[in-house]
Amino acid sequence: MNRLAAFYARYRQEGRVKLALVFFLLAGHLVWQAAAGLASFAAEARQPVEYVLDTEAQGAVRAERITELRLMEGVVAVSRQKPCTLEIGSQSLNVTALESGYLARCYGIAPAEGTVWLGEKAFRRIAGGEASPSVRKLCTLDDRTGTLELTLLKALPDEMAVALGASATLGDDAQLRVRFDGRALSGARIERLEALGFSVADRESLLAEEFETRLLLTRLGYGGGAALLAALLGRAYLQRPGGA
Repeated sequence: MNRLAAFYARYRQEGRVKLALVFFLLAGHLVWQAAAGLASFAAEARQPVEYVLDTEAQGAVRAERITELRLMEGVVAVSRQKPCTLEIGSQSLNVTALESGYLARCYGIAPAEGTVWLGEKAFRRIAGGEASPSVRKLCTLDDRTGTLELTLLKALPDEMAVALGASATLGDDAQLRVRFDGRALSGARIERLEALGFSVADRESLLAEEFETRLLLTRLGYGGGAALLAALLGRAYLQRPGGA
């Protein structure tokens, strides 16, 4: 209590103590901002990310490249994929047909023929006002008409829809979808994919996201440095001999 009273007395009497307190408060604010930004970045960086790839390679060369792709650091799963169109009356929706292992590992789906899984916005648009998370409707999926089960899957991006693709349907020249366990911090991942002979869909937007990530890390680094400088200045003013 005596120390607090002594500090308060110095605060009232000495301008340098007031300046020191301002710097300490600034340092605390900068540390809080940096910590909040770092926590947000860490949560986002751990979010899985998917890439869509094309390659002109065929046969054994294509198989070898896919094997190398599976061995890349951070790869969770790889699948051939085929874009399909789902039509219900006058409505239509893009559906991605994927291999069963990818559906199970990435989205927690127990694959079944005759089922389409949809993100929230896609499900609301197709299923209308249905309260149930699963509805059966007469649909046309890539020129095949029949009753399909449309199931809401919150693990999917809002506008995405997926279905099980048969091996014969997907074919050997299909696009590839690869999931990584987190976001890239540099362009090295895309460079590695291209070195393996793949072209990356939405390459520019993915590079822009990686640039924004690096920019955020730079800002966090500068924020931490500014906080340290403010703390050192506060300490220097507090220890400085003499009056105000």
